[in-house]
Amino acid sequence: MNVLITGASGKLGSELVKTFLKRGDRVYGIGRKAGAENLASMIDDANFKYTTCDVANWQESGETLKTIMKDFIPD
Repeated sequence: MNVLITGASGKLGSELVKTFLKRGDRVYGIGRKAGAENLASMIDDANFKYTTCDVANWQESGETLKTIMKDFIPD
């Protein structure tokens, strides 16, 4: 299953990333640069893609989601 987690660099988000990766899911994380150390043990996992993004910035968020959605919804 493909999973998108916003706030992936936070405490709760990073725990969700860990849980879904253990299940064998493909995980896409969006979060801030600050807090990315919570993902250090998972960042090299082939099933995990992480993108920094300020979700309060709608233009940046929109472009990030367009890129990620290409993996979620094949042509």
